[in-house]
Amino acid sequence: MSARGVILVVLCACIVVIANLLLRLGLDRSGVVPFARGVAGLPGDVVRMLMEPVFCVAVVCYGLSMLLWLRLVATEPLSLAYPMLAAVTFFSLTVVSVILLAEPIGLRKIAGLGAIMAGFFLLSGA
Repeated sequence: MSARGVILVVLCACIVVIANLLLRLGLDRSGVVPFARGVAGLPGDVVRMLMEPVFCVAVVCYGLSMLLWLRLVATEPLSLAYPMLAAVTFFSLTVVSVILLAEPIGLRKIAGLGAIMAGFFLLSGA
């Protein structure tokens, strides 16, 4: 993978992490738990989510990450780009969630993250 590809993967992963954090914050602020009221309550839930600016910024971030991803798919080996994106995103989102959201982390989760990173390195030939 090219140096530009690696930079785009890392940038895309960072935007996805930000989008997920904003999505969580937006859902918390809106008070919406999708499908909690069944399918019939979904239209009202969608309206409430879209009324929350943080949720809308999260959606825009996802759109931006998709544009970067399209560039990656067009220019880099997909068999390397996707595992790298997944590994960087999983690792980063877990670390940030533990720090910012006080989510629990234990040896099992740490071992899982290690396995994901090891898998990426095996696939990439690094």
